[in-house]
Amino acid sequence: MTSTDHYSSQKFSFTFLLLIICVFQLSAQKDPLKLGNEAFQEDRFREALIYYNQIEKIERSAPILFKRGVCYFEINQLEKATRDFERAWEYGYTNAQIDFYTGQIQHHKGNFISAAKYYKKYLRELDDSDISKESIRKLIKQCGRALDLSYKRPLAIIEKLPGGINTAYNELGLIESPSTEGKYYFTSNRPNIASSMSASDYDVYWTTYKSSEWSKPERMKYVINKRDHDILLGFTPSADGLYFYRGKDHAGEIYLNKGIGEKTRTQPLDIPTTLSLLNSDVFFYNDQVILFASRDLQGYGGYDIYASIFNNQIWSKPINLGPEINSSFDETSPYLSFDGSELYFSSNREESIGGYDVFFSSYLYEAEKWGKPENMGIPINAPGDDTHFSLSYDGLTAMLSSDRKNSYGGTDLYVVRFKEKRGASSFTPEQIAFLDYKIPNYPDKVAKESLEDFLLDSNTVVIGKEAISGSTLNLHQDKNIELAFEPIFYSSGIDLINDKNQKEIDKLVELMTSIPSIEISFNCHASEDGILEYKLFSSLKIAERLEQYFVRKGINDSRIHIKGFADNYPIAKSEKEGGDIRYANKYNSRIEIHFSNYDKQNVKLERIPPELPPHIANKKFELYTTLIEDAITYKIQIAVVGQMYRGMALDLFNDTIVEEDEHTGLYVYSIGLYDSYIEALNVKRDMDRLGITDAQVVAYYNGQRLSKDQYVYYVNTFPDLRSLMNYNE
Repeated sequence: MTSTDHYSSQKFSFTFLLLIICVFQLSAQKDPLKLGNEAFQEDRFREALIYYNQIEKIERSAPILFKRGVCYFEINQLEKATRDFERAWEYGYTNAQIDFYTGQIQHHKGNFISAAKYYKKYLRELDDSDISKESIRKLIKQCGRALDLSYKRPLAIIEKLPGGINTAYNELGLIESPSTEGKYYFTSNRPNIASSMSASDYDVYWTTYKSSEWSKPERMKYVINKRDHDILLGFTPSADGLYFYRGKDHAGEIYLNKGIGEKTRTQPLDIPTTLSLLNSDVFFYNDQVILFASRDLQGYGGYDIYASIFNNQIWSKPINLGPEINSSFDETSPYLSFDGSELYFSSNREESIGGYDVFFSSYLYEAEKWGKPENMGIPINAPGDDTHFSLSYDGLTAMLSSDRKNSYGGTDLYVVRFKEKRGASSFTPEQIAFLDYKIPNYPDKVAKESLEDFLLDSNTVVIGKEAISGSTLNLHQDKNIELAFEPIFYSSGIDLINDKNQKEIDKLVELMTSIPSIEISFNCHASEDGILEYKLFSSLKIAERLEQYFVRKGINDSRIHIKGFADNYPIAKSEKEGGDIRYANKYNSRIEIHFSNYDKQNVKLERIPPELPPHIANKKFELYTTLIEDAITYKIQIAVVGQMYRGMALDLFNDTIVEEDEHTGLYVYSIGLYDSYIEALNVKRDMDRLGITDAQVVAYYNGQRLSKDQYVYYVNTFPDLRSLMNYNE
């Protein structure tokens, strides 16, 4: 458990205990059903759950089961919500809302075809005069759009920040520190008092990311955080101040806090729009150009995105970015890339897959207008609201806020890792073309001393920029078992557990349930383009998604091993190799299944390879399986990290893989594939000379990593292991 998890766990346990005490005191006075219904009507779903779970006969009360299912849905416990909706239906609850919520669950799980079916069923049950019919039609269209996007190559992978940073409340606008590596700021309405369960005003917090761990967040002190909402917006180009929103729900202003040491000054900025909590996402490109969303001005409908330039000590009249960007729907959360050529924003237009999605548009210099906005696709966008997108300075990482249903609750913070650079330019732009604005010269770097002197408080240096029903396999350990499994094919991580793969996956779950000793390895291969570190990490994350599904089905994660192979071992030739791109896309993105720790006398498990035309078959995977089958091989471990690894070893050596350490949850990177220890040792020595000093030789049997204790078991059969054992001693 990380320090953040421990902190979050302690805090939650204390507040939860106090809440339970209060609940039982109230329960002595009032009926839990009445209290639960009151909380339900006021959208206090966590509190309603506590009361509903005190009702003795709730498991046979269909209306209360339905309400409890809604509560579980609202707090992101989709499996429990599904269970309650199914039971409510079994006990005769025929309210059409069950179809709506079931559609929502399938939508958020990425099962878009199934979601559309439930939405259509719900639509048919509504009266013609029901005003909600149009919104249901929009949801059906969004499922179709999401299905189309799920077949496209993902631009990135996405990671949720850990508990402690993310909470059951709202976290917004993760902003990278431009001068201190690994420092980030964000805004949250989490309670300021540990014993409170009520949301607080929004305040600004900061955290650091070092040695693959996020630190416990700390609240910035009174200079910035006052009694009203305070939302961080950005930093000055010269790194001596920060911009933030301060106000109440319905009215507020933008402020600049600037100064050195104790002599800081907070002053309001008279920007040309009215602001509120829901209308406070102002983006400072620099201290003379802002972009913001407003619905108070005469635009194209809903919220539109505008720009304003600070000239002669006043902000110019808002400039609407035009019909290429703005629509009859809402456009919010603008972000302009460093070179001014790419605009990112959130919109709930019809092209979204649910709620607000992140879109981007490139400026067409010859046409002197913005290009048609494009949806950034899955997994950057998910059903729900995805907002507050911003790029890091290297263009390979982005920050995002989202209320997707795998979150802790409310809106959580996510990190996006792109496979190719975006928005980052190698030159300093001289002007922003769409505004005809000449950019002033700012110093490339601010002296470290001046940054350390700019203190907002004593701690903070502010710087610039699903269960199986019934047995189908009839597995019993007293009978001989013969089963064959195909690889699990996918086109993107979100379509991994689709209708086509479900039968194969459930067969695997039932096998592991029936044979408690058996262990399984998910070896994920990818066919996408991009830099190697991205492809490796992406393939591991897809395997991790399948692992999480098995854990939800009751399989202990200690029995599951996951590896990412990127595109090292394709089974179909690429187009460049004279193959057919259709076969490459269809068969190279896959998860190969490997079993271990079972009685091979009574259990026979076979892999069924796909049938490929000989002229497009790639022999790399076949060669790999031949080399590792019933053999000891050696690899060189180069890193153990908590996030994506970037290092020169990835570019210098072949056969790179990444696997999850089952004890720590960290990601272990290794290179090479050697059939003798001395060959691996010589390569390790070469790495030492290159400055890669943490490398170590490790042994594998049948492609599975061996622990040091297992060396003793295999050394008589494979005497070469003795050299590794002696070296480790």
